[in-house]
Amino acid sequence: MKRIVFYDAAAPAPYSDALLGTADNGIGGTEASVARVAAKLSEAHDVTVAQRERRSAEASDRLHWLPFTQTRDKLARADAIVVVRNHKHILSVRRVNSRAPIFLWCHDWYPRVQTFKTLKPRLLRQLKLEGHVALHHFTHATAVGVSETHRRNIREYFDGARVVWPLASRVHVDYVYNPIPDELSRSDAPYDPRKLVFFSTPGKGLDLVLEAFQEVRREMPDMRLHVASPGYGDEQGNNGAELSGNVTFLGKLSHSDIMREVRTALCVFYPANRIPETFGLVFAESHAVGTPVLAHPFGAACELLGNDELIDAGNITAIVARVRAWRNGARPVVYGNDQLRLSNVAEAWERLLFGRS
Repeated sequence: MKRIVFYDAAAPAPYSDALLGTADNGIGGTEASVARVAAKLSEAHDVTVAQRERRSAEASDRLHWLPFTQTRDKLARADAIVVVRNHKHILSVRRVNSRAPIFLWCHDWYPRVQTFKTLKPRLLRQLKLEGHVALHHFTHATAVGVSETHRRNIREYFDGARVVWPLASRVHVDYVYNPIPDELSRSDAPYDPRKLVFFSTPGKGLDLVLEAFQEVRREMPDMRLHVASPGYGDEQGNNGAELSGNVTFLGKLSHSDIMREVRTALCVFYPANRIPETFGLVFAESHAVGTPVLAHPFGAACELLGNDELIDAGNITAIVARVRAWRNGARPVVYGNDQLRLSNVAEAWERLLFGRS
């Protein structure tokens, strides 16, 4: 049995695996992944999830949810440490434990510095990049993405270093997929060919989705769009959704209720090109229950979805035509990817953390 610490200074609120099944739980995709992986690994290892915003401890068997103030001893004795999202905490963790391997579990997309058009933001971003590379090199920390696409994105980001460029190639970058629940599966339940569903946060492009849907509805007036927010979703965009014809804003739903909506839809309707998905839990879970996705071909969409599910979000004519074709019987048959199942993802983490084959 090994000792593993997940060190989370990024989460805005405390969380645990016990909250995963509830609506309005405040748990984002990153936190849900940490909770699921930590709980699964605790079946064989002693696992601690240290959280900056937590004020009291929770524990069950070998799984501990601790505030930072109660974590130093766990960090000092850890056999592996996973820092969640925040580069700057790599150094503080290394100061407490000089021997354990450290992994930075990245969840965000890294735009290239050159994409920042004005000088000041570009210089600040470049300085931050140089610091990230140096931190990883001198603490021997591995960067871990959540898909092969994301791994390449992180690699390209580090390779943009100018001052410490000789160190960039020495930083190890790997990936482990985010998990979907083992029990999530297809069913033979009928779907409604007139129903589309969107279940990501509004900030990822709900306004673009609504614009595209209105064009779909112009051609097929009886089409409907159900908009569901996960438990961490904000309420931005719901007023526009309620005012749009044939759009039902469902608010924050539990995971099981969202999956029920997805199972009965023609497809998950996601023609938005604003923020690339580093993993795309929306894609993975939709396929697991047998529902195809219509999404823009960038980020991990190109890795997790089939070619017939990818479409230029700016090509409204093509979007309408694809929806009509699927509605008329050309809907693709999709299946879940076993690599993304929690049990397999936990095994992948064990191999990464402890070098097991």
